[in-house]
Amino acid sequence: MKKVLMISTDRKILDEMSSTALRMREYAEVFGELHIVVMSKKSKVESPKTELSDFGTSDFKLKLSDNCFVYPTCSTSKYRYIFDAVRIGRRIALDFKLSASDSVVTTQDPFETGIVGLSLAKKFSLKLNVQIHTDFLSPYFVHGSMLNKMRRHIARYVLPRATSIRVVSERIRSSLARDFRLSTFDSITVLPLYSEVVHVPVESSDRFPQFEKVVLMASRLEPEKDIETALSAFAMAEKSSLNTGLVIVGSGSMEASLSNLAQNLGIDKKVLFLGWRDADDLAHIRASSDVFLSTSLYEGYGLSLIEASRAGLPIVSTDVGIAPELLPSDKLAMPGDIDGIASLLSEAIHHPERFVVEPGFISLVTYPSKDDFLSKLRQSLLI
Repeated sequence: MKKVLMISTDRKILDEMSSTALRMREYAEVFGELHIVVMSKKSKVESPKTELSDFGTSDFKLKLSDNCFVYPTCSTSKYRYIFDAVRIGRRIALDFKLSASDSVVTTQDPFETGIVGLSLAKKFSLKLNVQIHTDFLSPYFVHGSMLNKMRRHIARYVLPRATSIRVVSERIRSSLARDFRLSTFDSITVLPLYSEVVHVPVESSDRFPQFEKVVLMASRLEPEKDIETALSAFAMAEKSSLNTGLVIVGSGSMEASLSNLAQNLGIDKKVLFLGWRDADDLAHIRASSDVFLSTSLYEGYGLSLIEASRAGLPIVSTDVGIAPELLPSDKLAMPGDIDGIASLLSEAIHHPERFVVEPGFISLVTYPSKDDFLSKLRQSLLI
């Protein structure tokens, strides 16, 4: 029976009803104990839906299952995240007697959580597993972001000191092979994310009767998703496409500015911002759509592409993440290429069959069952 100490920044774990919390419970099933430290501000966990029990003098823990526990850092500032996570991680290691023989630290990224994990691994002589979910070696990752430039430097310090590394795509593994000299390279596991297939009845109702064709995006509204380019490309493509609408599912910091951009481009009547939707609702929205569009500047994987492909939607995407494993190069656009994306989008609207992903390609970048995924996850931690 193995003990796993996970360092994360995903606040959705704190919501017991979220799909993320459910996934953590499933992860815990293959371990003896799963302890998750979540970097979060105190205000984020003061919710009546979240019952927290005392862990210590000033710390709390949330019990997701009999062997899965979550510890929010309840930090007063984001600048305290690393210090608070290390402090709580040390208490967990001592209280639950984590040792080199039966325990491992795993971090969500090689950046801030990586620093925490490395500190704890050194202090208690534990194995360190580092997860990489984004293509941080992409030139777009550091473009215009001093924080991401610092994160790349942190990764160069953390990764060579890891016992094992898990990446979500072959693209990231190849990037590491090209740019890093890692003694642990043979211990890099390519483990894509697992997602359940949500089946929607064929007779699913038309959600958008005002449009003859619907282009769907499902994305966080953040700079790296480059929704500005999507709006500009759609404005060009829809001129040659009769009564086509763009439906955007997701939320984020750029929602207001993107809405303003749609208005400035004169397409605000053809663009719908639906906000965040749960998996079931999103599945029904896919069933009412005709083309799926992704314009990310960089991706580690691209789960939304898999989900759209499984639903039979034609895909228009930039050349990021697993996109080149799903579509030929002449059906992919370079990140930020408005003209290229507009051209492909127009073609996909009129000739969707040219952009449908073959089922065989989908099976190459996914796992056939949840049990298979969980088994590979356990192996990736080298325990």
